[in-house]
Amino acid sequence: MGLSEKKEHLPGLDVFRIMLALLVFCFHSLSNGCSYTGILNPFVSMGAISMTGFFMLSGFSLFYNYGDKDLTYLGNISTFYKKRIISIFPIYWIVALVYVLVRVVLKGADIIENIILAPIEFLGIQSAFNSLFSVSHNNGTWFISCIAISYLLFPLIANIIKQLKFKYKLVLFFVLSAIIIYSPFIVKEFNLSGIYDNPFFRSLEFTVGVLLASMMEKLSSMKLCVNVLFHWMSALIEFIVMIVLVSVGIMLNFGINNYMMYNFICIPMFSLMLITLSGVRSEVVKKSSIIKYMSSASYVFFLSQLFCWQPTRWILQTLNINNNLITILLSFSVCSVMAVFLHSVLEKPITRFLNKKFIK
Repeated sequence: MGLSEKKEHLPGLDVFRIMLALLVFCFHSLSNGCSYTGILNPFVSMGAISMTGFFMLSGFSLFYNYGDKDLTYLGNISTFYKKRIISIFPIYWIVALVYVLVRVVLKGADIIENIILAPIEFLGIQSAFNSLFSVSHNNGTWFISCIAISYLLFPLIANIIKQLKFKYKLVLFFVLSAIIIYSPFIVKEFNLSGIYDNPFFRSLEFTVGVLLASMMEKLSSMKLCVNVLFHWMSALIEFIVMIVLVSVGIMLNFGINNYMMYNFICIPMFSLMLITLSGVRSEVVKKSSIIKYMSSASYVFFLSQLFCWQPTRWILQTLNINNNLITILLSFSVCSVMAVFLHSVLEKPITRFLNKKFIK
């Protein structure tokens, strides 16, 4: 099968992607003066856990779309890499450049420092340096580095997993999940540097997503999945259970601000959500142009959060507004407007042009 042939669109994965993007936004808004009531506040304070779901979703989606394609052939691998580079790097380069220029002009950021960092940032390998997270725009773009490395490994990962029997896939799924869950406790016990932006562990999460997608054909034939999991209500229940479990952990002062510690909850819950949401069907959701647009713009919605908070604060101060709900709605609106601009005016036209030029 050629790389240009597309699979059936899975609307549930769009919903999952949107949910993760909104949770990240709420998490960032909390540290920018917003507040959420009741059980949501402790859960949102751990909203960075959604990045685990994001990497699992990326692996799942890639295998769903490319799992039956021959990625041992150099021509197909080359086309795959070109598509991945076009999908993430051009808009990232633009956003990163604007961010650096704004900081240099308005805040007097060190020009020499940014020039020295430029080759690393350009290649998207900044996350390989575990202390660059707080430098420049890396606290908002580190995930691009991790996903780029995962994309680089994907043909090898996919070719190996495709050859495994179901029982060995299941064993590997549990082994990798155990490593991901156990590793933060090693970090805590020996007071090591954090692994939140570590590309090795994020690649493991990505691989867990690949494994789940590779097992879906078998899982889809099981009565448990068909009768219990493949329903929208099941997805809602799974999400509510995750909210409750994470919130209880925060209330018990477990792993405060240590987002990777919560993978013992997130890995199983996100796995269930991916299985459920890849199996649900809804013509209404599938045909919804709003959901499709929000899902396709989720990447730039992440990136827009590098810029949206300062304009929000300026508007609130200018209008002398000090209302929590208005602050949440305004910051979301500012972020959304920026995301629409980046997606519709820059990302989509650039992607179309580069695909026509470089993808045969």
